[in-house]
Amino acid sequence: MHDEEREIGAAVLDFGAGLCELTIWEKQGLVYTAVIPVGGHNITEDIAAGLSTPIAVAEELKVTQGHAYNTSYTNGTTIQVRGAGGRGTYNYHINNLYMIIEVRFIEIFSHVRSQLANYGINDSLPGGLVLTGGASKMPGLIDAADEALNMSVRIGIPRDVKELSTILNDPAMATSYGLLVCASMRYNTEIPRAKLPGGPPQQRGLLKEIVRKVKGFTI
Repeated sequence: MHDEEREIGAAVLDFGAGLCELTIWEKQGLVYTAVIPVGGHNITEDIAAGLSTPIAVAEELKVTQGHAYNTSYTNGTTIQVRGAGGRGTYNYHINNLYMIIEVRFIEIFSHVRSQLANYGINDSLPGGLVLTGGASKMPGLIDAADEALNMSVRIGIPRDVKELSTILNDPAMATSYGLLVCASMRYNTEIPRAKLPGGPPQQRGLLKEIVRKVKGFTI
């Protein structure tokens, strides 16, 4: 989140697999947190149930062909979906996939609206909403959130990562990278780079780096 957004009041919605975390920020810092018990995997399960397909196929459909905003409906377009348990392949209108996804996002944004109201925000936040996490990459999500919440919405990606691996330029990595940066600042340490053969210094594997730091800080 940019300082300019926080100064006038903004929120972050981080999509996890099983839940979403909402945080509200103002000039003085973090002022409100809430957990929404719905996440990206719930969308996958909805697709699997709605199209009678295995979870793995549903996840692939979500990632490769999913769309969150209903104006994207395309009449006549069909997708082939493998049935569960060797039941063969079926053709579905892609609208069916879109509608399944849309319903779950509507539920999530309804929870967000309720949590904002709990904090006393009945209108839009001046600084808007920042979306992070894997599900935030869904096409059409910004428009869907903007319509449901009546506020400015953008996707959050890690900043100041020019020297790091391009994998970090991804909203799914925003929270993990933020935690690593905070730990680095707290303990006054640099985030080390690893020089790869034939190329400039690169960020080490993020997970390995987090594990290394956690082990180093454990008493």
